[in-house]
Amino acid sequence: MSLNEAGISILNNKSKVIDNMIDKAHQNGINIEGFDKSTKCTPNIWRNKLRACGANGILVSGEQCDPDIRGNIII
Repeated sequence: MSLNEAGISILNNKSKVIDNMIDKAHQNGINIEGFDKSTKCTPNIWRNKLRACGANGILVSGEQCDPDIRGNIII
């Protein structure tokens, strides 16, 4: 992905985000939110390359959020 408002947004789910290139996101490269008390947000965020994001490379927020984040490169 290149030149987007946000690269990837994950809301209350168990996604697998593996081997992506996110370039020049205006806000966060990967935004993970887990606020729903009935669903645990446990995505796998592995081996992604994030470059030149405007705010954060990876932002995790919410009480129900427990992502598995490994081997990412943030430049």
